[in-house]
Amino acid sequence: MPNVIGIDISIQSIRVLVGEVKKSKLAIIDGFGLKQPKLKNGEIENFDEIIEQLLEVLEMKNGKKTTVNVLFPSKSIQNKLIQIPIVDDKTLKKSMATQIQQTFGAKDKQLSNLTHVMDYGVYGTVDLEKSRQLAILMSIIGKDVALNCVEAFNKYKFRVKVIDSQINNMYFALELVNQKREPIHMAVQLLNNETSILFLSNNKPVFQRNLKFGIESMIRDRDKFFENIFRTIESFRSEYKIEIENMVILGDITDWFVGVKDSFKEVLMNSGENVLIKEWELKPDTTITTNNLEVVNETDIHFDSSYASAFGLLVREVIK
Repeated sequence: MPNVIGIDISIQSIRVLVGEVKKSKLAIIDGFGLKQPKLKNGEIENFDEIIEQLLEVLEMKNGKKTTVNVLFPSKSIQNKLIQIPIVDDKTLKKSMATQIQQTFGAKDKQLSNLTHVMDYGVYGTVDLEKSRQLAILMSIIGKDVALNCVEAFNKYKFRVKVIDSQINNMYFALELVNQKREPIHMAVQLLNNETSILFLSNNKPVFQRNLKFGIESMIRDRDKFFENIFRTIESFRSEYKIEIENMVILGDITDWFVGVKDSFKEVLMNSGENVLIKEWELKPDTTITTNNLEVVNETDIHFDSSYASAFGLLVREVIK
């Protein structure tokens, strides 16, 4: 019986991973895709369609005693990754409300706790060129959008614990599969009409960009696509003085463009970049152990990179 489900609704085909949590072990017991319901202005209005599909596949009458973690499209959630001087928890908590207001308020004069849900997460300390600082991800989502999701799942007795965005789950997906603790400098999440890029220092996020083009743009005009990617890479290099040696590709690439990893390799090699490129995957019967936590894929399914964010959502349940 599942007690936690990760649902990524941010991609063309919804991805779901189903798990059972027992003490310090997370067992992945199922995974599948669902049909995306019709969107209005890029937003999902009817979550019932998703939930009814979910219950049908799992052969469940309702979601009683089951936690759901949901990933929204970046259009719904605004993010900003910042670094600040190291402070104690009490000082940080006091300052973050002001920091969020200053960061997002200019774009939305009505920004307040009445209209938006606001949150932040601390990734830990990062060593930059001249100092050690805290890496923090700030996020906001419209309260109406969040409530629409929570109330729909509650109606079917599911409990929504996490509503999150691509950037955060990219980090969790990388953290759990990087068993050798090799340095990862760049992660690229490729979606149909969007590309999220996360840059890391000592495996902690320090820089992120959401680009308004994706796999369809790459297919139409490969040169322009990579021109934009390289411009973003140079921005990161000039600010953080870090060379990119290892890169991971995640996202909804299998159904759209199987050769996307090879295209990245070819373009980067031709431009003189010596980058090791990996594609995120989770093979059958794989056991991942980190921080006294065991994650086991107990299925016979080879989960490709389109499941990376659903995986990140699932492990949120057991990572403290």
